[in-house]
Amino acid sequence: MNSIQLFHTQPFINALKAFFVELKVPVNYLADEPTTAKEILKDTYKENDTFQLMNDVYFVGMVDDAAFEGNKSLEADKIKSDYDGLLVFGVTLKNRANGLMPTRSQLAEISRAFNREFFYTPVVVVFKYGNYLAFANTERLKYKQEWREGEKAGKVSLLRDIDIEKPHSGHERILAELQIPTTGTKKIDSFAKLYTYWQEVFSVSLLNKKFYQELSNWYFWATKHVSFPSEPTIADAHLKNAKLDDLLQEHRATNVIRMLTRLLFVWFIKEKKLIPEELFELDTLQKDILNEISPFHEKGMFKERNKESIYYKAILQNLFFATLNCPIKADNLDKRKRGFRGEGYGTHRGIDYLMRYKQYFKNPDAFLEKLNQTVPFLNGGLFECLDDKFNNIYIDGFSDQMTKSEQLIVPDYLFFGVEEETDLSDIVGINDRQHKQAAVKGLINILKSYKFTITENTPIEEDVALDPELLGKVFENLLASYNPETKTTARKQTGSFYTPREIVNYMVDESLIAYLKNVSETSIVSEASSVSEASSFDNIFQASSFGSEPALDQDRLDIFFNPNNEIHITEGNLPHWYQKDVFYHVTFRLADSIPKEKVEELKIDREKWLKEHVKTTEYTKAEWIEYNRLFNDRVEKWMNAGYGSCLLSNHENAAIVANALKHFDRQRYILDEWVVMPNHVHVLVKPLGENKLSDILHSWKSFTANEINKKENRKGQLWMHESYDHIVRNEKALEAIRHYIRQNPAKAGINVSEASSVSEASSVSEASSFAQKKAPQSKDALNTAPQSKDALNTAPQSKDALDTILHQLVSFDNTNPFKENETTTRAIITALSTCTILDPACGSGAFPMGVLQKMVHILQKLDPDNKVWREVQLEKARKESEAAFEIEDKQAREERLLEINEAFDQSINDPDYARKLFLIENCIYGVDIQPIATQISKLRFFISLVVEQKVNPEKENFGIRPLPNLETKFVAANTLIGIEKPHLGDQLNLYSTEGLKILETKLKKVRSKLFSAKSKETKIKYREEDKLLRNQIAEELEKKGWKSDTAEKLAVWDPYDQNASSPFFDPEWMFDIKDGFDVVIGNPPYIKEYTDRSVFDGIRGGKYYQGKMDLWYAFACTAIDHLATNGLLCFIATNNWVTNSGASILRNKIISETKIEQLHDFGSYMIFESAAIQTMILLARKGSFDNYTIDHRKIESSAAILKDVEYLLLRTENETNSLREFKFQKEKWLGKTLNFENDETELILSKIREIANFKLDSKLEVAQGIVPPQDFLNRPNQEKLGRNFSIGEGIFNLNNAEYENLNLNQNEKDLVKPFYTTNELHRYWGSEKNSLWVIYTDSKFKGENYIKPYPNLKKHLDRFRSVITSDNRPYGLHRARNEYFFKDEKIISLRKCVKPTFTFTEFDCYVSQTFFVIKSGRINQKYLTAVLNSKVVEFWLRYKGKMQGDLFQVDKAPLLEIPIYKSDNQSYLSQLVDFTIHLGKRGSQIYFLENIINAVVFNLYFPDHMKERGIDVLEFVERDINEVMQREFEQLSAAEKEQVIEALYAKWTDPNSEVVKRMAMFKEKSPDILKPIMES
Repeated sequence: MNSIQLFHTQPFINALKAFFVELKVPVNYLADEPTTAKEILKDTYKENDTFQLMNDVYFVGMVDDAAFEGNKSLEADKIKSDYDGLLVFGVTLKNRANGLMPTRSQLAEISRAFNREFFYTPVVVVFKYGNYLAFANTERLKYKQEWREGEKAGKVSLLRDIDIEKPHSGHERILAELQIPTTGTKKIDSFAKLYTYWQEVFSVSLLNKKFYQELSNWYFWATKHVSFPSEPTIADAHLKNAKLDDLLQEHRATNVIRMLTRLLFVWFIKEKKLIPEELFELDTLQKDILNEISPFHEKGMFKERNKESIYYKAILQNLFFATLNCPIKADNLDKRKRGFRGEGYGTHRGIDYLMRYKQYFKNPDAFLEKLNQTVPFLNGGLFECLDDKFNNIYIDGFSDQMTKSEQLIVPDYLFFGVEEETDLSDIVGINDRQHKQAAVKGLINILKSYKFTITENTPIEEDVALDPELLGKVFENLLASYNPETKTTARKQTGSFYTPREIVNYMVDESLIAYLKNVSETSIVSEASSVSEASSFDNIFQASSFGSEPALDQDRLDIFFNPNNEIHITEGNLPHWYQKDVFYHVTFRLADSIPKEKVEELKIDREKWLKEHVKTTEYTKAEWIEYNRLFNDRVEKWMNAGYGSCLLSNHENAAIVANALKHFDRQRYILDEWVVMPNHVHVLVKPLGENKLSDILHSWKSFTANEINKKENRKGQLWMHESYDHIVRNEKALEAIRHYIRQNPAKAGINVSEASSVSEASSVSEASSFAQKKAPQSKDALNTAPQSKDALNTAPQSKDALDTILHQLVSFDNTNPFKENETTTRAIITALSTCTILDPACGSGAFPMGVLQKMVHILQKLDPDNKVWREVQLEKARKESEAAFEIEDKQAREERLLEINEAFDQSINDPDYARKLFLIENCIYGVDIQPIATQISKLRFFISLVVEQKVNPEKENFGIRPLPNLETKFVAANTLIGIEKPHLGDQLNLYSTEGLKILETKLKKVRSKLFSAKSKETKIKYREEDKLLRNQIAEELEKKGWKSDTAEKLAVWDPYDQNASSPFFDPEWMFDIKDGFDVVIGNPPYIKEYTDRSVFDGIRGGKYYQGKMDLWYAFACTAIDHLATNGLLCFIATNNWVTNSGASILRNKIISETKIEQLHDFGSYMIFESAAIQTMILLARKGSFDNYTIDHRKIESSAAILKDVEYLLLRTENETNSLREFKFQKEKWLGKTLNFENDETELILSKIREIANFKLDSKLEVAQGIVPPQDFLNRPNQEKLGRNFSIGEGIFNLNNAEYENLNLNQNEKDLVKPFYTTNELHRYWGSEKNSLWVIYTDSKFKGENYIKPYPNLKKHLDRFRSVITSDNRPYGLHRARNEYFFKDEKIISLRKCVKPTFTFTEFDCYVSQTFFVIKSGRINQKYLTAVLNSKVVEFWLRYKGKMQGDLFQVDKAPLLEIPIYKSDNQSYLSQLVDFTIHLGKRGSQIYFLENIINAVVFNLYFPDHMKERGIDVLEFVERDINEVMQREFEQLSAAEKEQVIEALYAKWTDPNSEVVKRMAMFKEKSPDILKPIMES
């Protein structure tokens, strides 16, 4: 964009105007002259380093519909409610100290301040700092309350560090996209369209998708054109029983992934200017560096050039293995230094830190010098060459002397090739145009077209650039080989899906809060002393800290007024003070609550008093008491006198106010005591976070005014504009105000019931927070009051107060609730330093990285100078040096302390470096079965450390500390398989003897040194020592009774082999974690055994295995075993475990060994983009808990959107979400499926269960339908068979035309059965006319001979033989089932349905596995059909069956558990089913008969209840049927049947019919049973 350069030559405001002109965005300009930040940000300016960066602020103008129409916009200061417009500001900034540019967080903080200041309309800020620009766009979210106006500032997206003189191509592309279309169908001609359009441009998610599409095409293209050493051979294929092509593809894919991750790491650190740009500039490479390069994809006679691979070998391999992995020069500890290997064969053989391919360079020495001037030594293991040249084993192929049999081909055009089209359909497995004509180009060209940022984005601020999380997403989507059968990625085969950042953040927050609660309750709660009760309102002032009284004890929990904090004085007639994080006592009153003459009298007296008491400091206690007596007490007396309309004495009006007060309690504020009086309201409230008291009051008053005016059919002002608010100064004042509010009704001469009771029809049962409290002073009494919990939430001795404060602590803002509390601060920091957290299926590190980010954020808040964190680390090192290292090893201790001091040296590193380093070393662990996954996790951690280091060309290694070795922090292993430890007395741990403890100490020492080892020789030395110690420990264990194969497993496990995955996992052996982890968190794989049996190998037959289980159940059970007592399990996983029959072991494990603290069910909303899987979040604490409360939340709607997920996590109820505190009793639920319904629902379910006297038999009466291997030809199989076959062609299933075309003989026709689907099968009835057939061949047809009598069928199936995968292939169905179930009378049950669907059939009816078949001789089948289709059974299945969102999943287990009432007289329901089937078959509506059936079934299940309520119907239904029926329905003629139906229809639609009258009263007379069932 040309206007960008104008910022270099023109005044800022002129350049801004030109910029928006070029964007084609109309702006109504407001001011050309700058002002100050304080002048603009009147309410949101802060005196901190960030805000002091601001120089000039330009109020550029407004973009709204008026601007688009060419009209004048509304003036900004006139906007007082929601406005569809965009305010534009320009801000010039100073650079930070040492010439550093502003950080992302600083730009975001300023942007948020502008958006909060102008909270009725969105704000865009354009920053200029030095020679750079930034464009900040803040997401605006409607407030959750329907009754609150305005919006809140959401995520800030930043396009930053735009070089004015030479913009990056990635920046140019996004800026060009900001230019709006002004013609065509996508024309932007209104603010709403502009806002939506820009949100898409600024979407990092969309940016990532664009990048991934280009990168994935490149990846598939590359795997077709590369060759790496040690390729699999025919012998390997034979050994592994695999196809050679598949092994080759896997080998190439793995190596391409490894190369890609190394290059992406390099690309990220290039953002720190640690890699020369010239290495990626083709012109420079050709002109100055390389002798030759073949950057274009040559074809024909020149294609041999493609095999040279010069760029990968000479530039990238030398960069990876001999630069980043080698010091610039030797020192005392590391003798290596950079250089080229010597000339001649065998010279420097096996020395991988020396460069190769000298012949490719124009000037090798100049190339070496260029690298040495820029590139630091990074260590970390990522760039270690994996070749073992002494044993002729090549993996990376970093050699210019490999044999011809070992090839390394990575053509130059894969990096620099221009865009071309290629066919990727064969490797991707999708034969469409997009993949047959895929656009591909060189990887360097792709990377250069995007802007990268080295800092990972957070849920509240992000760069519009590609961040390191991208590595995780790329990995999850591209990893390793493709399954040759399904063409799905290996990661999806393992049931793994990348977890969205917002979900990760929430789960990390809740886990850390729960952990800190556990370790902090003693240190925090015990510090709060008991609160004394004041007896009158005057005591508020006597007990306060005004004037000369001292401030609160700084070691106490500072949730009250702190006189040392800044106070904001706002405009108004009363002296309002605004301060963050304190309680206010607020009174607001009806407009007519005080007569006008008294208001005027008060105003005059008060103005006089204020003039006489003009103060620049606090008022004295005496002055405040006088002020209170003169004004507040007078107002109170007038209000209590009952002046005015007293509209709030009406119960419904009081309920409106009560609802408003409670609506956002614990979300935007803490609501303590409150009362609604006839003409005024008292509230004790604490705003949370950035929410201002004025906004809270406005929202309460505006909503209630609208609602009450509407109800009372009145207009005009309801509330006085003025409100009284008073800061609560200390705990005594808090209790005094509570007492005052409680006593307010009595002082006014009003009974408590009159002041607090509202009608039963209201959704609020009290209009106060203290109704029915008998002893306000008693904590126990308060605990039983309806609002007592909320009242106690804010007391410092309350655990709920701790929960609120810890949420503030983890939130992404600058609030530190422990700022003045050093004791608690130290306790929390110490707790964080010892917290151990495991992700047992870490994948690419989403959760470990989320944990790291959040723990660092907490430390930033608590300890901004790292003072306490440093002390904690030094103390830890001293203790470890005494315990783990030999006492005489003085040098080791000194080296360790020196490393710690260096980490905290802020001349070398940013403060976060030390935070991250020691959190990584001591707290965070990951396991994954795939080695490449752990490599990606380590890579992200490496990047996070590099970003915190300061680059200084004057210092050794440019000031960059070599990266740690993370091999014993992230391990490749099978989490689900442990080692068998013998019971040796009470000892189950490894190191149970003195000799073993000595070996353990030595091993711990070796691994501690390995963490920070730098040179390859040092690493090799310690790895050898590690191996020796492992073998010694294994030998010692075998002597102590361990099995030899178990001891051998321990010894063989090598954490330093990057290509190996351990067949077992043991946290003590691998991580030295003996007593369990504090937190196990993650997103485990979701795999059913029928989809991949191989992943269950090793656990099949184990204690956590059972049929129909999901693999994640085993992960959860194992995770609980790996937890410490009071440790926390936090998983996101499938939501059907609560009812799934295959999850009974998991359920009992969770119920018996943990306390479920949170269960958030996302219902039918799909969290994962790449998978249609319904999920939930589980947070459980390990321990023995009998009775407790579960925070249960669920998205109920099938039409939920992303915002509903946000509301659910914010604990915000709306029309799609349900929230409840579920009282859980362990003994009640052990051995049962779970449901989280209210007591009313559970009571109904228990009544259904109690009356039931019949259940279906598992083996004899229920069977699943047929499972064919392939019913019809699908796309993948069609591609295998060729174009002569059509998708949808019948294999084991045939349509009528195919059936006829086969020309079957009679013998063959007998083998082909009528096949039915939901097209023919409906609730109650089914059509006998089938449109499909099934070749019904059972297991006998596995043999070739059995098909011979059926030549036409054999010929047909032979056509598809190569794609048939049945266990009984080639001719047998996979599962044919017992033919008995498909004949004669039976009930067909649809497995997945919106409403339970059971079909009675008498004809032969063969169905697929999407149905179950019920066939019982112990009960009338038609009677059973009626019961199963009834509302009673639907209600049961909804809460006790298996749900997938809004869908019922009626599997065999739920069917068998249905409590059926078998009546002695089954004829009437059977007849009703006859009538229903008759109507259904003739195409008529059956709803009126369904209503009758439901009524009869109600009567069967709740006979006494319905009789007591006068709504029993069975007698009258029987009477009506008997009146119109002379004989059995089936014996009637067609005409007689019609007459019967018409007569019954007339009776049962007549409002005067006894049946109809009683049914109409069901809900009214039975609100506790029938109404909930009918409305469920």
